[in-house]
Amino acid sequence: MNILDVAYRIGQQMKTIPIGREWIELYTQLTESISPESWETFLKTSRGLLNYYSFAHASEVIEENSLRNDLPQYLQEQLKELKASQQLKRLCELSIILGDNLNEMLTSAMAPRAIPKDFGKLQASPKLSRSIKDIHMAFQRSGILKSTLRYLDPKTNEFPSILNTFYEVKNSHATQMSSGIRKVVRNLGSTVELQRMLTVMYISDLLFDITKQMVFESHLKRIVNIPSESIVRAIVKNVKGIRPVYLSLDATMLTMMKETSRFMVVQLAGTAYTVIITSRQLRIGRDVPDGFKMTIKGFLYPQSDVELLDQLIDV
Repeated sequence: MNILDVAYRIGQQMKTIPIGREWIELYTQLTESISPESWETFLKTSRGLLNYYSFAHASEVIEENSLRNDLPQYLQEQLKELKASQQLKRLCELSIILGDNLNEMLTSAMAPRAIPKDFGKLQASPKLSRSIKDIHMAFQRSGILKSTLRYLDPKTNEFPSILNTFYEVKNSHATQMSSGIRKVVRNLGSTVELQRMLTVMYISDLLFDITKQMVFESHLKRIVNIPSESIVRAIVKNVKGIRPVYLSLDATMLTMMKETSRFMVVQLAGTAYTVIITSRQLRIGRDVPDGFKMTIKGFLYPQSDVELLDQLIDV
């Protein structure tokens, strides 16, 4: 079982602890008590690889814009409705607590010290505790920490200063999976070894963010399973271990276009893969063959992520 498989299981089991149960109940209630248009605006504002923090971020954006008079009237009304919701305020408060403890739990899980058993400072249920131990083992098998510590200077206990420049440029990109980041690696890495180091750090950080996002979206039950019969066409490439995927889906998956999830599970040649989604596209019209075309682009996460970085790059 790989890291994302276990992260999915952790998200499913978050309802076994009081705060996780209250959080998902509040979310469900809000989908019914807030108008559909206002709720859609909130969800659109909360997108990104921010996991639980995405809701608090959306709330801040809504607060900052709620007094603007230059916005369309309908949007002003939506922001007013969202700002007035005490349930939404409570959801965002709980989201920050969950985000903080998720960070703490995964940081502990990545380190080769005592195996964590709780969700950060929150006491875990027996089922959740077992999954937390499993993700610790999955991270150790992945070799992520070993690969990153290879570049730590034992004398100063610091990483090379070029990383500060890299993170500054990387964080300026709209998405952490931007193809432009690979260009940053090539431009900043004056040697092959420096390029390897930047790639290791980039993938390690990205995996940490993706794992947190998987826990969050699994908690929300957003992960969609695509049966093989709904896949019209699938193209999978292999670029130095990284596997871009292009999927064309039939009309039964139309609701996929409304989902905000970064992940889906697909059946390819009888095997289930987790897809990290980078884009969705829907085309309908007379100029489109068969009048309908829905495509998903992303990356296949490897079924086995043992020594993960060795699979992706020559480190």
